[in-house]
Amino acid sequence: MDEIGLGVDHPVVVAEMSARGLKAERKSDSVLGFARWSKSGASAKPRIEIHLHERMPRWKMLATLAHEYGHAYLFARDVLHLPPVLSEGFSEYVEYRFLVRFAPDHVQRRFLNGPHARDDEYGEGFRVVATKVHQLGLERVVEILSSETRDFRAFEM
Repeated sequence: MDEIGLGVDHPVVVAEMSARGLKAERKSDSVLGFARWSKSGASAKPRIEIHLHERMPRWKMLATLAHEYGHAYLFARDVLHLPPVLSEGFSEYVEYRFLVRFAPDHVQRRFLNGPHARDDEYGEGFRVVATKVHQLGLERVVEILSSETRDFRAFEM
């Protein structure tokens, strides 16, 4: 993810998980993956894990991995308690940037206005974050999300 300006300086463990395991972990039939983190002490580096559904088409698996990496990137910066629309929106933006770079034929289907564009907190969050990245740049958006003041007025529409 260094190619899109979002590298982390420690390992991220990626593992496949069965549909049954994902459902047990996340209490939902529709989850394709999730990221989780743990930290053993204030000065310790976090352990970041990404779990993905074991049976997906390759492009969908990579897109889901990119989305979950968005969460892992925020975890690595100690950004743990964003409003869901911003957390999911940032992760959707990371997925979008990944697809633009590595699977451009799937971008239209997933993100642009059309019958497949999401109309939930993921889609709303994506549109808010993408607009702010366009206006302010990715680095500034990450700074705002990472801010200890937790003042997210810049993201109001």
